[in-house]
Amino acid sequence: MGQLATLGAALLFASCVCAAASTGANLPPPPSHTGTAAAYDRATRTIDAYIASTTADAQARSGAQPFYAFHGPGEKVYGTALVFHGGFGKPADAVKTTTYLHANRWNVYAPPLAGHAFEGTRWPSTRLRGEYGGDLARQLLLADPLLGSIAEGINNGTLMAPVHVPDGFDYDEAMTRALTVLREGMEPAAYDTLLDAFELLVTANAYPSKQASLHKYFETDHMRYATVAAARVMDVVSLPGPVVVVGYSMGGVQALYASAWSDGLVSRAVLYAPFVDAAAPAESPRLRHLLQAVGALDLYDVPVPNDTTIPSVMLPAASLVGHTLLDEDLHAAVRRQTDVFCVFAEDDNMADVTLGLRVCRDGVASAGSRSYVYPAQLELGHFAAPSPMNPYSTPLLQETWRFLTTGEIRAEQMLNQSGDATMPSVDEMPAMARSHLARGA
Repeated sequence: MGQLATLGAALLFASCVCAAASTGANLPPPPSHTGTAAAYDRATRTIDAYIASTTADAQARSGAQPFYAFHGPGEKVYGTALVFHGGFGKPADAVKTTTYLHANRWNVYAPPLAGHAFEGTRWPSTRLRGEYGGDLARQLLLADPLLGSIAEGINNGTLMAPVHVPDGFDYDEAMTRALTVLREGMEPAAYDTLLDAFELLVTANAYPSKQASLHKYFETDHMRYATVAAARVMDVVSLPGPVVVVGYSMGGVQALYASAWSDGLVSRAVLYAPFVDAAAPAESPRLRHLLQAVGALDLYDVPVPNDTTIPSVMLPAASLVGHTLLDEDLHAAVRRQTDVFCVFAEDDNMADVTLGLRVCRDGVASAGSRSYVYPAQLELGHFAAPSPMNPYSTPLLQETWRFLTTGEIRAEQMLNQSGDATMPSVDEMPAMARSHLARGA
């Protein structure tokens, strides 16, 4: 599978090398890794079985199945790139990245995030147990005219749209109001237990080593993002050359865990806007705590147009696993084996850039690691990844390929919208490879 794209991709690569050579550019060495038919057969059978398990399920999410494209036995490649999509997206969102890498001699594999091949109720979640007041707290808050109307507004909204709140509404005041409603509606002992549970939830975010204690009060499987990431690396372990990973937003979390939990198999990682925690405005520093609470109480669902519905219990799970990226043991595991290239937008309004830079520059950074921050005046927001929303996708794709292939980047090229003429072209990717990837076959 993937051989339909082989001839076109090979011709493109040859033309790119010749064009660049004529300019005297110092290109990476040509690919040198080859695999046997048995090695490719093992990987394709493993992934095909995984794809079948996602498509046959009654709760399969339309268009969210894995796809891959391999060059085939005997053909020279650089290795295999796993590409993880963003938290609310699908593997197909990464088609431009996978097509470019495949056209330039990487095998590519785009699996869904943990549970994301299915409806939102199957995604990793963190929910307060009913016996610790979760059900009663939910009923009380939804019955409050103001708090209930906000939850209803989210239920009727759309993904990534601003939450519409009353004029003058303050998040800190909302938390105070919620606590008042709960205190007046619950028995004192039950209310105190509820506060203990949420204090632990906040503490577990700040100190990931405390997360094991969460299971007393919460049903949570947030670390499934990590275990699934490592499993997807093992899907392609038989293929030739090194394994590299690329991840956007929550996909960046899985990419780092793929690096840390795969016994040295991942040599390089590219993280676009990795999600450590939600961005919180300076004027509302307690917003994160409010999001944690309303999420774990399952107060609302976020509908994704023409797709699925995301329950709020996914939010604390994402935050919990994101915060584990601050763990020093994880940093050490990544530094030992993986060089990392991180890309951020200074004005990101969804992911906390300060925490992300702390992970990338102070945590996992090795001598071979790199980072780049798009300036705020470009107004990229959370779209620091190759996408129609990023007008600098061409140089970003080229620098992604350069880093995965050589371990280097040229920061001065990142804002060159036409791209580096000495690098493989983005505009001339073969249509055959692109349609092949888009079919997921």
